[in-house]
Amino acid sequence: AWDLPLVNARVLKIGQVVRGIGSPYMGETGKVVAIDQSPTRLASGITVFLVTVETPSRKVKMPYTNIEIIQ
Repeated sequence: AWDLPLVNARVLKIGQVVRGIGSPYMGETGKVVAIDQSPTRLASGITVFLVTVETPSRKVKMPYTNIEIIQ
């Protein structure tokens, strides 16, 4: 069974405000609106949970390892 992802040693939750710290969304901030229930294998071969973040202009999917909780 997969546990919810930890970010900055905190459990990531829907509604939290996060900032992208990895390419291509570095510096973008927004609210977590969804957390995938199962991991996704990226083209690089890494398996991660993806998080949907709603920014002021769009919704993007980011690996949880590429975000930091700011609120």
